[in-house]
Amino acid sequence: MLRKLATLTALTLGLSGFAAADTANPTPQNGINVSPVPALNPNGVKLAETDGSIAAFTFTGDYTSAVYRDNSNVFGAGDLDFLYTFTDLTGDSVERITVGSFNGFEVEAGVLTYNPGGTISPTSASFATNGAVAFNFNPTNVADGQTTVGLLVETNATNFVTGFISAQDNTSASNFAYEPVAATATTPEPSSLALFGTGLLGVVGAARRKFNV
Repeated sequence: MLRKLATLTALTLGLSGFAAADTANPTPQNGINVSPVPALNPNGVKLAETDGSIAAFTFTGDYTSAVYRDNSNVFGAGDLDFLYTFTDLTGDSVERITVGSFNGFEVEAGVLTYNPGGTISPTSASFATNGAVAFNFNPTNVADGQTTVGLLVETNATNFVTGFISAQDNTSASNFAYEPVAATATTPEPSSLALFGTGLLGVVGAARRKFNV
């Protein structure tokens, strides 16, 4: 049921499109948290979506990932937005969701101003030297049965490829999602995108999280 709820969130956003124009907000810098996380309300059309499971030693959860071409993107009309949600299903609460590698791109991280299914908002967002955008929830972590609001990363990218989403508490695990890529690269075919959400290639980290921003 919870997995269907998280998936329905992405589907609903995709069917309706984003509602209204966006305005510029602070961009995360290396090692500096943006708090509170900006509320974004872009105007876009969905290009692709996937969903799947994340299984660590201490928790399990489901996620969605989608890409939108945003007519009101702060970096340029038609540039790409990357939207993610996460639902904690069992085990420990989740402190942080990290997504993609956004190195080489302009980035604005925020949350949707509306979401039909999610209720848990991050307390801050940050941009790491390894290129990942982190949405930090501590002390209001994502607990069993809870779903995040839409976690949105606006970019100046015009193309996308297979990337990763990672959920972390004392351990971490990852699965396929979307991230930006240089315009000269090839956007993945729909047949390959369908494989992303199988959950078969989740990566589990046994050691304690060592994500520094």
